[in-house]
Amino acid sequence: MVKSSKYHKFGIIFVVTTFMTRFSSGMVIPFLALYLMDKSIQSATMIGAILSFGFVGGIFSGFLGGFFSDKYGYKRVIISNLVLHFLGYLFCAIVNTPVTFAICNFLINFATNAVAPSMQGIVASLSSKEEVRHTFILNYTMINVAASIAPILGTVFMLTTSPNVAFGVAAFFALLLLITMIFIFYKNLWDVNSIHIKANSNSFKFKDSIRIIHKDKVFVVFCFLMLMVHLVYFQVFPMVSERMDLVFANDHRSFAIIETVMSFLHLNAVPNFGRLLYGFLLFENAVLVVTFQFFINRIKIPDMLSIFMGCFLIFLSYFVFAFSSNIAGMYVLSMFVLTVGEIFCIPKISIVTDTMVKEGKRGTYFGTTKSIGFLGLALGPMIGGYFYDIMGYRSTLIVLAFVFLIALIFSYSRITKLERTAL
Repeated sequence: MVKSSKYHKFGIIFVVTTFMTRFSSGMVIPFLALYLMDKSIQSATMIGAILSFGFVGGIFSGFLGGFFSDKYGYKRVIISNLVLHFLGYLFCAIVNTPVTFAICNFLINFATNAVAPSMQGIVASLSSKEEVRHTFILNYTMINVAASIAPILGTVFMLTTSPNVAFGVAAFFALLLLITMIFIFYKNLWDVNSIHIKANSNSFKFKDSIRIIHKDKVFVVFCFLMLMVHLVYFQVFPMVSERMDLVFANDHRSFAIIETVMSFLHLNAVPNFGRLLYGFLLFENAVLVVTFQFFINRIKIPDMLSIFMGCFLIFLSYFVFAFSSNIAGMYVLSMFVLTVGEIFCIPKISIVTDTMVKEGKRGTYFGTTKSIGFLGLALGPMIGGYFYDIMGYRSTLIVLAFVFLIALIFSYSRITKLERTAL
């Protein structure tokens, strides 16, 4: 076992890897629709299908990547998927047909989500419990740093050169990661090649992976809660953006901070104040995560309790959003509550997952939580949009908030009961 410190050296590699993959996707994902239109793909249905196809890759790859890492070892899974990751970005810059672009988008999402469980498994195997905690928290911070910086660079490429440049930069980052991981495994740094017990190679089957998860009742309930968290948390963004786009369409005076910025930049009018305000909320979210996270994580509470507290704050934020009406400051307050809930909850998911894993099955556990999260990410906007059309903005948020609260109460009581029974 390594000496206790704040971060294991491979933990830093893991954080840098996550940052670069999220930075790459952050440069191109927000502009994919515009990029497809530049490639003469004008049909909104076709563009939506291509983007959705990428989500499908992410949903299945987490669990499959985790299973294959347990069966064949981390090395094969990481290297093979980093190759796919590199090729996906490389060919995105040169393809012109909807089918080939959809395949590339699928490969990027599949590879990104498949690599993560193996990297997390190595970090958890090499690190002490305290190092694992610090590494996963830092990793989450860097994800938000990438999310706040990358779209700016992507905008620069979109406006000044070509989207192909952004894909080229992303491909270069992917190639660097591939070379780095090949070097680490080739040199067997930190004895990474000995982590996985290869005796599982022939005996461990896909149905065994499913059986292991099914038998772990606490983990099953935990996965249900994680599905609800990702489904509820990520669907609020498109719903709120659509609401603000409507409410603030002709309002240029509701938010003093925005007016100050407009004055400083010598802007006399904003085409749609709601969109500008929504951009500010996204910036607020990223800045709060980066600045508040280290303070909140100094609070000494059990990780599972931290997740439940975060979920409850997310529940409360829905009510503030629901009654924000046309008051810009209320949207800012809502985002503050939502972000604090996020900080209490999201970074602890990997930490709690690591405490549940069975020996030699880290990939399966981490991969399952990744796939569950991606499933929630894909379903959230669809479900939210459906109820938004039927019931309207406020009613949808209130109903979803109560559904989430019921799921939270059920998960808390069930996990508590199962853990008490196991003692």
